[in-house]
Amino acid sequence: MNFSENIYKECDSNYVISEIFRLTGCNDDIIRFCEGGTEIAIYFYDKSFDDMKRNILKCG
Repeated sequence: MNFSENIYKECDSNYVISEIFRLTGCNDDIIRFCEGGTEIAIYFYDKSFDDMKRNILKCG
């Protein structure tokens, strides 16, 4: 990865993952990562994308 040092100091991917699990009620541990040169994508799988999105937006 070509991230600057401050990214690792300021960002916690485990926190992001736990918050998405909390907000969506998703209890599935099946997540996937895709690492690019300047970004990381985290994929979550559950029965309904629309339900997950709605639950996240309710809290925002």
